[in-house]
Amino acid sequence: MGAAKTLAEYLKLARSFNLALTAVAPVLGALSMGEADLLRLSLLFLVGAGAHIYGFVLNDYIDMRIDRLSTELRQRPLVSGTITPGKALEFALGGLAVMVVAGYYLVIGHPRAVVVLLFAAILATIYNLMSKQLAGMDIFVASAVFFLCVFGAVSAAPDNEILFVSRLGWVVCTLGGLQVLFMNIVAGGLKDIDHDSRGGGRTIAVALGCRVRPEDGSMDIAPSFRNLAYLIQLVFLLFLFSPFVLGVLGGPPVQLAVVLAFLFAISGAMLLVSRRLLNQTRFVRGDMRRLIGTHYILNFILVPIMLFPFNPYILLLAAVPPLGFVLSNAALAGDAMKPKTM
Repeated sequence: MGAAKTLAEYLKLARSFNLALTAVAPVLGALSMGEADLLRLSLLFLVGAGAHIYGFVLNDYIDMRIDRLSTELRQRPLVSGTITPGKALEFALGGLAVMVVAGYYLVIGHPRAVVVLLFAAILATIYNLMSKQLAGMDIFVASAVFFLCVFGAVSAAPDNEILFVSRLGWVVCTLGGLQVLFMNIVAGGLKDIDHDSRGGGRTIAVALGCRVRPEDGSMDIAPSFRNLAYLIQLVFLLFLFSPFVLGVLGGPPVQLAVVLAFLFAISGAMLLVSRRLLNQTRFVRGDMRRLIGTHYILNFILVPIMLFPFNPYILLLAAVPPLGFVLSNAALAGDAMKPKTM
């Protein structure tokens, strides 16, 4: 296998289509605290990228048995055999090393801050070990991203208050955790429902009665699962608008009105996509991938728009994960909105 092909397989293994989403979590945490140093922000992006590689590659390594039950996941490198389990584990541990080393450099002299980062890694590990065995383990991966964002925030705290996080910082980190909670429980649960139910995966989707009928490919999505999905998004939207209600974010009235108008419009579009995702009657993975990809883009750009009154330059980050998603999919899968290894 040539160098270009090998690189492509490792990018698939790393789920490069959503790497930027995890990588910007600590960056947003730091930005919400007023961090403006580009070098430090770049290192935080590296911390997030390392965390992403560790979490997702370890997930594929542990879930190989179940993933092999799906004919539509044959392009995953561990399923197809283009990358051996041993090499995948080395890659995962390499991501962990990058996360810890870059994180330690950012908070030298403040070991308590490193504990926050290590706690995020521990939570991600617990999720990967238990995600298919017990329903509700998604809270661990959501908490891992929450603490990854908190690490970004504390890395920007004053030296005499190293574990201090502002109210805006807590809101941003909570939003990051809720984004991942929805993507794991709802998007992840539905896209894997065919082989999870057959392979004994004990996800919330399976536990609540979602299933695919093998005889005709029809899909049952339980009302309780739909209600849970909408509840997560409702809580997300409450936190999204809370800084304006609490007076944490301010600015000229016209500017705030424009920001709020954009937030309402994009939130509405996101909910419409969710409704389509949650009302499918047949399991068509390609259609599901496209809906999940659209939701991913709409969901992410909300937080940078919310932070515009605090720092207009944060809006530039809105383009990073969607652009990474589109470019990765176009290069590796030939379809900008359908990651084939999702």
